[in-house]
Amino acid sequence: MKTKNNIEHDCDCEEVSKIFKVEKQQIPMLLAVVFAGVFAGYILGWYFSPNKVNQNVQNQPTVQASPTPGASSKLPDVAISDSQELIVSTPRPGDTITTPIKINGLVRAFENRIGMRLKNQDGVVVRETKFTAKQGEIGTYIALGVDFTFAQPTVPQDGTFEIFTFSARDGSEVNKVTIPIKFAQHGGSGL
Repeated sequence: MKTKNNIEHDCDCEEVSKIFKVEKQQIPMLLAVVFAGVFAGYILGWYFSPNKVNQNVQNQPTVQASPTPGASSKLPDVAISDSQELIVSTPRPGDTITTPIKINGLVRAFENRIGMRLKNQDGVVVRETKFTAKQGEIGTYIALGVDFTFAQPTVPQDGTFEIFTFSARDGSEVNKVTIPIKFAQHGGSGL
């Protein structure tokens, strides 16, 4: 009968001590491997991170706000705000969209605040939202990847997608990019 003070063991104590001796002998090697891994991760992270120490921003190619013929051939379907603070790669002008629409691009905004608006062919707002981007340092470009859901019209029609930032001075909409889109037919809301 087993009690609190008298517990029977099913394993041999010599086997357990052999296991621990092997582990004690491997500890220096394990610490060396962990140290090497952390050091390698630190070096790789430093090398590939976008900061001022290891990447000179002035030497990076810039995107023209009003594309010249040469620039438009390099970025034919990318929408760019006049201030170059907002660069949208999807949706592209003329895309036929369904819900949810995937929004991709780069943005640099005051306090990382971004707004999006989707309008139908009559100018009626189908969906509008404002949010604060959580990742990235304020004042730097942030990768934008958002699924934007909306009520799908029952009849195919043209529309516009607007994305913008907010003014630090008065909170008004600035850096607006308006992209012409087409709604695909869907048996949805009846807009």
